[in-house]
Amino acid sequence: MRDEPLVIRGDKLNNANDLLHEAERESNNELKPVAQTKTKLMERVYDLEEGGQTALGPAVVFALNIASKRQGSKIVICTDGKTIEIEILFY
Repeated sequence: MRDEPLVIRGDKLNNANDLLHEAERESNNELKPVAQTKTKLMERVYDLEEGGQTALGPAVVFALNIASKRQGSKIVICTDGKTIEIEILFY
């Protein structure tokens, strides 16, 4: 688990290829099981604050790309419910 969250900003949020490239780079990093990272994950969830718009669509594309490569993976979505509208086309 990273010490600091990965932040993706700007035009990358509107470009599926950029999101997939970032996910590929991130999937090269070691991911530990939740059992080993539970405390840190809980801290991060409780530290979440609403602040501006939520890039939910890009976050899901990013997470799906990583989770699809690891058997048994699950995605948990935490959001304030306010999403930005984007259009991502899948080919």
